[in-house]
Amino acid sequence: MVSVNQKIWNLISKELCIRRELIHGLINVRALAKYLIDKYSLNVSLDSAISAIRRYESSEVCELPDNQIINLFKDCVVTTRSNVASLTVRKNGGQHLSKILNLKFKDLNLVCGNNDIKIICDIGDLGQVKNLFEGEKVKCETGLSVLGVNLSDEAIKTKGVLARIANEISIQGVNISEIVICPPEFLILIKEEDMLNTHTAVMNIKLGKI
Repeated sequence: MVSVNQKIWNLISKELCIRRELIHGLINVRALAKYLIDKYSLNVSLDSAISAIRRYESSEVCELPDNQIINLFKDCVVTTRSNVASLTVRKNGGQHLSKILNLKFKDLNLVCGNNDIKIICDIGDLGQVKNLFEGEKVKCETGLSVLGVNLSDEAIKTKGVLARIANEISIQGVNISEIVICPPEFLILIKEEDMLNTHTAVMNIKLGKI
C-alpha cells in the first residue's frame, strides 16, 4: 500500500512550480494540503497531508539552495546545435561499433548501452549514417536541437544538479527528448522549437535569475 508520504511527495514532484515555491517557503502548508486533497481526491486526512508536506520540506528530496546552484553554474559553458538527428540501432556485438568509429564527421556523439547504440549527428549526415545499417531496424528522430552544458568538477560531483537542470527546463514548458551525460558535459536533446526556452532556462541558472 502506498503511504500518505509517498502519495503527497509524488504529487509535489509532478507539480514543479508548487515544488519550487514550497522550497522557497512561499506556500502555506495547510492550504497546499487542502489543494492536493481536493484536486486529486485523496482519501487522507488534512493533518496527515500537512505532516507529509512538512517531512518533504525537510527531506533530501528538496532541491539545492539557489545560491549554491548559482555558484556551481556561474562558470559553466553553454553551447547549442540545431538540425540534429538521433538514431538508435541494435548493438550486434562489436560489428556496428567498428563502422561508426570509422566515421569522420565533426559533430557526432555515440552512446553505447547493453543492447543498443545511440548516434547523435547533424541532419546533413543522417543519410550516410543510416546507410551503414541498411536492412536493419533503426529508430530515427529528427527535428532536434542539442544544448550542451559543460560544468565544473565540483558541480558534476554535487547531488541534485541534473535534477535542477531538468526542473528549470520543465518549468519553461519543455519536454526533454533525451539527456546524454559524458562528464563534465551534459547534452540535452529537445525539439528544435523548444531551443529558445531551454536555453533561457539554463542561462537563468547561470546568471542567477532563479
